[in-house]
Amino acid sequence: NEGETAIYSRKLSLPTGWQGKRIKIRFDGVSSHAVVKVNGRKAAEHEGSFVPFEADITDYLKGDGNILTVEVQAHTISDILACTSQYAAHTVGGLLRDVTLFVLPEVNLSGFNVVTSFDKSYKNSQLTLEAQIANQSSLPTPTKLRYTLLDDKNKEVLQKSFTVASLPAGETATTSHRI
Repeated sequence: NEGETAIYSRKLSLPTGWQGKRIKIRFDGVSSHAVVKVNGRKAAEHEGSFVPFEADITDYLKGDGNILTVEVQAHTISDILACTSQYAAHTVGGLLRDVTLFVLPEVNLSGFNVVTSFDKSYKNSQLTLEAQIANQSSLPTPTKLRYTLLDDKNKEVLQKSFTVASLPAGETATTSHRI
């Protein structure tokens, strides 16, 4: 019902190969206010029905017997402002879209954007590649990016490598390259 909270709970068993890596969870849509808990500790909070969000849950996990809990309150301010429930015959609430648990290395690509600029005749173009690199380890780490451009037949057209200065522990850097 409007304003009530539903609680989703699931036991998490993690593969042994995930040890020493960053474990994240992605929600593609929760309506409308979510509190994500792992083993009873709040790992994330999000307001907004159809906006995806991620949380790093690595530090909340223990060896075995992990419990993921998602508390979802329906018909909060984001639902009211977006008129989400107005389009249905009932209050829209709950986990509306996929939930994905995934793993990343300690140093990872946390964001990526590609902008293609064409000349007036649309025969030549320039790619601007922007990458956000996150060092979630406890040590400064030198980082190298390699971009590979493939044609429509999956044949390599261009490959470039770029060295990024040593990235301090816990920092995220943005780097931009034109190809």
